[in-house]
Amino acid sequence: MIIKCPECGHQVSDKAPVCPSCGVEIAGHLVKCFHCSEIYLKEDVVCPNCHHSEPVSGSTTKSDIVDVFDNDDEEVVAETVSNDTEEPAAPIKIEPVVEEELPKTTPVQDQKAQQKRVSPAEEKQSDNTVQPATKNNHTALFVSLLIAFIMCAVLLFFYNKGNESHEAEEYEIALKSNNQQVMEQFLEDYPNAPLAHINSIKNLLNQDKQKSEEWGHVVQQNTIAAYKAYLEAHPDTPHKDEIQKKIEELYWDEVVSLNTEEAYLGYREKFPKGIHTKEADEKLKVMLDNTSTPSEEKAAVAAVRKFLQGINSKSTSKIQEVVAPSFNFLGAGGATTADVAKYTREKLYQADVNNVMWHLGTAMKATTDKQEGGGTIQTITIPARLVIERKGGTGSNRYTIKAQMQNGKITSINWILQAAAPTPKSEQ
Repeated sequence: MIIKCPECGHQVSDKAPVCPSCGVEIAGHLVKCFHCSEIYLKEDVVCPNCHHSEPVSGSTTKSDIVDVFDNDDEEVVAETVSNDTEEPAAPIKIEPVVEEELPKTTPVQDQKAQQKRVSPAEEKQSDNTVQPATKNNHTALFVSLLIAFIMCAVLLFFYNKGNESHEAEEYEIALKSNNQQVMEQFLEDYPNAPLAHINSIKNLLNQDKQKSEEWGHVVQQNTIAAYKAYLEAHPDTPHKDEIQKKIEELYWDEVVSLNTEEAYLGYREKFPKGIHTKEADEKLKVMLDNTSTPSEEKAAVAAVRKFLQGINSKSTSKIQEVVAPSFNFLGAGGATTADVAKYTREKLYQADVNNVMWHLGTAMKATTDKQEGGGTIQTITIPARLVIERKGGTGSNRYTIKAQMQNGKITSINWILQAAAPTPKSEQ
């Protein structure tokens, strides 16, 4: 019978002395397991497949070893193996299996030994199908677990890589945003970000806090100088547009308070596209349109001079020529020529006064407002000096005369005493 060598698995006859492949002894050294039909060497004592033993009588020799083979489902037979061909074959006595003489087995072996006995054919079929399947199942389970572990590791690796990449992108966005809310959101979303990133964002937040406090102080001051100083110190401040608008508003307030041609022209030059440009142009147009012509200014100055000459000479006729029937004189309304004559006698030409003389300067400002009915109202401002000659000496004072005329007649005239100029040390 052709079998597989128990040692190397090479096909060999069960009657061969030795295996031609590995050299292990074959004839007389084989045992067929009663339980699983596994062929193995008798030196192994127990079946290497099911761990069951096939005890042999202690008195048997090498020639008395019985090999039991299942041949095409025939009954088990025993053959006498002999090396001496001359002697007749003698029947071999098969001794019953004594369980007490079995070698010590493991719990697994005991469990298999206690299983229900089945026929050799059934047990062989069971071992050839179930046991390899069990081994295959264990291998498949191990492979599945290994694949699952590898997949988890790969997924975890790519997840961490993706998370790190996303964190880096969000970090760059937070740095460039210069927005407190964006930076605070980054710290909340990535508490385990690199320490360098966290410290960088925290430093920016601290700087923003300091800038916020500084900005609050500037707003509280609300001056052009404060806003300019802050803008110079922080040229990239997000409040830049707001600062420029506040500076323009404060400058415009100063222009309106001055209400002069020079002030409005200065605003137009400084803020050519300012929000008050149209208003400034309207103010300038009114001022330029109302500016008296040289001839109008000359006529107004002549009327004031003739009025003062009437005072110098005590001539009511001269005064009457240039004043309206009723006018405002030194803040008093409803005045007449008689009121001017009385002022001249009582206030100027006192008992010790020999002479009074008014001297006019160059007109400081002269405007002409044209009325809807065709008339005109002129306003003129002129510096003047009053010299009074007294018996004890001569004195003088400087005044600013402001007069208003309508249709060539003075309707209001007043003069304001100016502070005396300090005397130079060389003249003391």
